[in-house]
Amino acid sequence: EFIENCKSRKKPFADVETGLKSTIPTLIANIALKTGRKLHWDAVKERFVNDPEADNLLRRDYRKPWKLS
Repeated sequence: EFIENCKSRKKPFADVETGLKSTIPTLIANIALKTGRKLHWDAVKERFVNDPEADNLLRRDYRKPWKLS
């Protein structure tokens, strides 16, 4: 399927965007468990509403010298 999609420029059955959207609910649930409170998710901004502590759990710290800019 990958080669055919490269040739035809069609979206694959399991594209990255679909994978991302399907994992967001479980990631939000895990963060809610870690914080121990109800969270409100802004799907447009992909951030929690008025909760910087929960927002910090959306990313991880990398070992030096690696960083995300």
